[in-house]
Amino acid sequence: MTKKNQNETSAGFAIIEVMVSITLVSVFLVTFQTMLAQTKKIERDSRNRFNATLYANTMLEATKDLEQSNWNELGNCIAPCHPGIDLVGSKWVWKMHTGEEKLDNNAFTRSLTIEPVYRDHLAFPNSIVASGGVLDPNTKKATANISWNAASGGANITLTEYLYRLP
Repeated sequence: MTKKNQNETSAGFAIIEVMVSITLVSVFLVTFQTMLAQTKKIERDSRNRFNATLYANTMLEATKDLEQSNWNELGNCIAPCHPGIDLVGSKWVWKMHTGEEKLDNNAFTRSLTIEPVYRDHLAFPNSIVASGGVLDPNTKKATANISWNAASGGANITLTEYLYRLP
C-alpha cells in the first residue's frame, strides 16, 4: 500500500469517527434535554400538590376554629362553601361563605362541604354509619376539596375531618 492510500484511509476513518462522535453527543444532548424537561414538570406538579395540600389543611384548620368558637356558624354547608374572616362590628370573626374560593390567581379552586353525621345509636359506644341511623347533633363531617390543572390533566385533593361540639 502506498503512502497516499494510507493517508486517504486514515482520513476516511477520521471522518467516520467524527460523525459517530457528533451522533453520540447529539443523542446525549437530546436525552439530557428531555430529562431536564421531565424533571421540571415533576417539580411543578409536586409544588402544586404541596400547595393544594396546604390550602386544604388551612381550610380544615379554620373550620376547626369555628368548631370551637361558633358551632352554629358551621350549619350544614352541603353546597360548596368556604370559611372567611368578616368584620362584624369591631371584631373580626370566622364566617362561612357560599360557593367555591379561587386561590393563587385562579390556579386552585377550594371548596368545603359540611354534612350531618348519623350514628347507629346515640348511647356510647356507638359508630358512625353511612346511611340510616340517628342524627348526632354534636358531630359534623367537613370535607375540603382542592382542584387545579396539572400537566397530566385535572388534579384534586380531598381531605375529611370530623368536627365535635363539646356539650
